[in-house]
Amino acid sequence: MQEYMKQTIISIISPSGGVGKSTITKELAIAISTTQIDGSNIKTCIIDANYFGSQRAMLQTIAKYSIIDWINAYREDSEHLSYQEIDQKYSWEYIEQFLAYVADYSLYLLPAPTDGKHYDINEVEMNAILYALAKYFDVILIDTGNNLDSITLSSIRLSNEALLIVTDERGIIENVRSFRKRLRQEDIPLDKINVIMNRHPQKQKNRLFSKEEVESILYLNVCAILPDEPQCWKYNNAGLPIVNDNKSPLYHGLRSIAHMLVPQVDKK
Repeated sequence: MQEYMKQTIISIISPSGGVGKSTITKELAIAISTTQIDGSNIKTCIIDANYFGSQRAMLQTIAKYSIIDWINAYREDSEHLSYQEIDQKYSWEYIEQFLAYVADYSLYLLPAPTDGKHYDINEVEMNAILYALAKYFDVILIDTGNNLDSITLSSIRLSNEALLIVTDERGIIENVRSFRKRLRQEDIPLDKINVIMNRHPQKQKNRLFSKEEVESILYLNVCAILPDEPQCWKYNNAGLPIVNDNKSPLYHGLRSIAHMLVPQVDKK
């Protein structure tokens, strides 16, 4: 009997760079995409919605197009095609041209542009892409930018859940507290947002904030704590996934988060 797969869209967010957001996105995607249900991998796609995105490099894949190429094509289509005609046009053969395939992990990537320019992508356009991808993928993870521009806000609104990444630094916590206020101003439901404390010092004497203190400051639930892993950069530079190395201190934490999001991962 085939197991039911709940379709899920997840945004990984943070107002600050360097907190491990893109690494966590990549690792969760690999944990999910390499999980099988009745002999088939869970169909998983990453959207790199960061204008200086690093997913292409970390996954060591080559891509001809980016999310901006798809958006530009959609804008042209929307000028002379109805929504139904666009929906019919967006077959798998059409969509696949914009995606990069990472064969080692049965994972697809919609890459960020390489020119570093800022592009305004509105919620209607982001919804069109997500709607098209959702016809072919079980899980979509969105690696967002370090801001609350239109594409990040749209990503959060259109997601089932959002993971907010923080580290054990006063400046980061202050940034996240301001970020949370802005989310409320934008009428983002805070109950879909869970905090991940990343790079948490393994020795208690080196910790600045506890889980309880972070929750009391941010008024948000901390769903996971990931320990500091000084060798993380080596995994990324070598294109190796941490979630496949049970000797890494991050292994169990990352797989637990993947299981929380998609219970089919590490079901036992």
